[in-house]
Amino acid sequence: MDSTDADRWQRVLTTLLAACWYRESAARAAYSFARANRCDTGPPDPIAPPTSAARPPTSRVPAVRHWERRTGSSIEVSWCDPASANYGEQIWTKGVARRRCTCALSGSTIESGDAIYRPKYTRGNIPANADQAILAAALDSQS
Repeated sequence: MDSTDADRWQRVLTTLLAACWYRESAARAAYSFARANRCDTGPPDPIAPPTSAARPPTSRVPAVRHWERRTGSSIEVSWCDPASANYGEQIWTKGVARRRCTCALSGSTIESGDAIYRPKYTRGNIPANADQAILAAALDSQS
């Protein structure tokens, strides 16, 4: 292997390492954003970007296309948001809002302490709509 080949390999490795770093940073930023904007969290994560800079424009309206009750504490939602993601059969679980936010189904205000449904997920698999919530009373009025 001559020095030219070594330089090429060095460039390839440097590019791959940069791509891995970018992917990890993007995943960490997505987790921080979801944690900072969820209705069920306490104080925002200190490393998360400010919510005013990170929050999507309010003119974009995500749509709940269809929902179906699975159990007393979970629903299955068909979610369509043209700017971020579509989920055909996403499970949402019941919880309590810990801060004020907006209902994704009705657009009404959710106050702290209201019963809500939110997307179920694990830390390693955060959906694009992790910061959304549906007011439980809005589901009751539509069933």
